[in-house]
Amino acid sequence: MAQRFTEQAEAQVNPTFQAQTQALQAQIPDIQKLFAGLSSGLEQQGARQLQTGVRDIVEDASARGVLRSTLPVDARQDFQSQLSGALAESLGRLNLEQGQQIGNVNQQIGDLGRQRLGAVTSLADSLQQQDLRERNFAAEEKARQQDFDLRKQELALRARSSGGEVSRGEVSNRELFASALATGTGSDGKTDPGTYNTLKNQFVSAGYGTFKEFHDTYFNQFANPDHWWDYV
Repeated sequence: MAQRFTEQAEAQVNPTFQAQTQALQAQIPDIQKLFAGLSSGLEQQGARQLQTGVRDIVEDASARGVLRSTLPVDARQDFQSQLSGALAESLGRLNLEQGQQIGNVNQQIGDLGRQRLGAVTSLADSLQQQDLRERNFAAEEKARQQDFDLRKQELALRARSSGGEVSRGEVSNRELFASALATGTGSDGKTDPGTYNTLKNQFVSAGYGTFKEFHDTYFNQFANPDHWWDYV
């Protein structure tokens, strides 16, 4: 496939996918900020719980007449260990959820990339096919025009060789256009709409007459009545 069709397709497709990709990428800092706030909140909550818990242990020991210096070390260490374990578990779950959410966003970005590539390939192929059809049509139109000009010259030479005068009306309205229309006839004896309409436009552009005059002269003979609307 020609590079120019890929470039044209990318110029049309990329802006939409780039906007969608940027919108997804913008979600990642927001996710990180959200979980950073949640983690900070958990750590602050853990610190408060530790402070409150130790105070409760001290107050309970004091109520039982135990001096501060003789507080059971194991009781404080157990409490701190339990609180640290619970905090670590909660932070771990938050980190896991953050990773899953960011991974989901990255997956969507990857999916968009694959969709963009498919869209570019499909559009580039359509553009190439359209270009091919247009070039084929232009070549066919050129061939029709060349054939038209050759027939015109042939009729003019034939008329001169017979000693007759060639008037514009005689060549165009009768022999020339009838002959050109006849070259485009199919098995049904009717001219295809493309040839008919091309010659119709040439007829008017050359100043030989109006569309109505062309139709009045050639429609019944060369147009297919089963789809007459293609000829008007």
